[in-house]
Amino acid sequence: VSQSRYNQYQDYSFAEPLAADSFITATLTWDRQVKLNDKNNNGIYDIGEDFTNEGFNKISLYLMRSQDNDISQSVWSSTSQVDNLQHIFIKIPTTGKYKLRVLSKSTDTNSLGQRYAIAWWAKTKR
Repeated sequence: VSQSRYNQYQDYSFAEPLAADSFITATLTWDRQVKLNDKNNNGIYDIGEDFTNEGFNKISLYLMRSQDNDISQSVWSSTSQVDNLQHIFIKIPTTGKYKLRVLSKSTDTNSLGQRYAIAWWAKTKR
């Protein structure tokens, strides 16, 4: 994991080159941040209690050539600001080495280090 003052990212590099004109699909998801309004202070949810929505952390997904580090050079991205799901489905433009980058941006209400799940499928050139 690499980070700056406000951003943290994790790269997932493909060991083999991805084949031109093949497809890659990648999906990233994470939990909404909520706080239990614990009326009886027992530390668990009871009927009649509810949760306060603390919003989503801002996490984006990028497909990048392995040698690039600037997200402005990404091949494709998913950067929704209203969901806790990012998805990429794209045809690989040229055979080469690629990586997926998960970028978490710090906000006033949420912290870095949000746990997430990522899954992908791609055809490598062998």
